[in-house]
Amino acid sequence: MIEKSKISKLFHDGDIVNFIQCSYSGERKKQLQRVITDLGYRSSHDIVNDYLQEDKNLSYTDVSKLIKNKEYFSIEVSAFARNFNQQRGMYLYDKPNLKYVVIKSTITDNENPYNDSWIIKDKEFKYYLQTETLENREINKYSHKPNKVLYESLLNKSNIPIHLFHRLNKKDKFIYSGTFIVKNISKNGDYFIIINRKYIWQNRIVEKRRYKM
Repeated sequence: MIEKSKISKLFHDGDIVNFIQCSYSGERKKQLQRVITDLGYRSSHDIVNDYLQEDKNLSYTDVSKLIKNKEYFSIEVSAFARNFNQQRGMYLYDKPNLKYVVIKSTITDNENPYNDSWIIKDKEFKYYLQTETLENREINKYSHKPNKVLYESLLNKSNIPIHLFHRLNKKDKFIYSGTFIVKNISKNGDYFIIINRKYIWQNRIVEKRRYKM
């Protein structure tokens, strides 16, 4: 019933296929699949394989389908990140031709151990890193890959895209806030300041106009 509830919140067939395939990663779930097969039933894994062999043109949640200020279920954000571990607050999508970070932030929930918050609404956001040891933070050597990638992006000025989804409370859906880049990191290395990429371009246009004058 839990899986059915999750699937009902996915609206692209490619996302559903990815979710079902991910649900069969891990030895325990492989054992479950064998039990289902031994009982004479076709598992969802088998059904998905048949579906893919029909050369379907699948639809996925990607950047082109994201709408700013629209609300999304947590599992939809996970589908966009191609990672269905919904306990995470930050994901790294890293493929040869496409790389981005996805952030899910709950900013006013009292049970949230992090103090994520808007510095300037819709423009600058303070986001706490995935948990790192004090030693790692002091020498800027991060064990979690998303943390490491964002720090390297700051050093190299590579401006890796950060897709920010935020909500006020845990019961709320996430609101898509747009594409951000890293602006700075705190002195003790526990949070990043990210800035909406739209304002970067606007500031550059203003500066160019001033220069021409």
